[in-house]
Amino acid sequence: RGRWSDPSSSRADSLPLRPTTTMAAQMNVHVKVAGALNLPYRQETRKRRGNDRTVHARTKPAGKLDQVRSRTVCGSTSANAVPVFERLDGDDAHKWNQSMDVLTEVGLERAEAEKFLTRAYGWGSQAYWRKEKVEEVPEPEKVQACISYLNDLGLEGADLMGVIKKFPEVLGCDVETRLKNNVAVLENQWKMKGMVITNTLKRKPEILGFTIDCYGDCAGECNRCWVRF
Repeated sequence: RGRWSDPSSSRADSLPLRPTTTMAAQMNVHVKVAGALNLPYRQETRKRRGNDRTVHARTKPAGKLDQVRSRTVCGSTSANAVPVFERLDGDDAHKWNQSMDVLTEVGLERAEAEKFLTRAYGWGSQAYWRKEKVEEVPEPEKVQACISYLNDLGLEGADLMGVIKKFPEVLGCDVETRLKNNVAVLENQWKMKGMVITNTLKRKPEILGFTIDCYGDCAGECNRCWVRF
């Protein structure tokens, strides 16, 4: 029932005259999902002409958004394929390698050190820096000063590495003007001290990089704002 049978054909298992309700629903869902995701899809229709069954197919090309996304992904992949230290030379390359040595001494793998410095000095994502720091070469003394200050806050060993992994940009933050100022906020406004500060920074190391407090009147810098605390 519901299937068309060709009297002149001996085949018992023939194609349906038109999609069943279930098949039509599945095709409709496929087309809607493909359209929503901006993906190419193939839609088939069946027509009966006498004893012939013809299948017409059309393919919806990928939309502009899909094409842009493809170019962006490919572009970013090729751009980040070469490690930063291989793109530097002379004194810059020396400073980069010395900075990586500082990080490997605290227990990080060299590949991790490269990745974290890339984020910390604006060679990767600008989600935090917002063009404040763009492709800078780290000073190994400043990286060491950052590590030493974190140690003074009680962050050592696995705790220290956890903070760096969660918030790599901390390595590029100035100790005097940013790290100490934010710790002072915890001490003065939130009345924290000692291990309370240490445990707070272990959970939310991004606090060390806050630069603004909008007091609820959003300034569009939520990932650097005290409103997240």
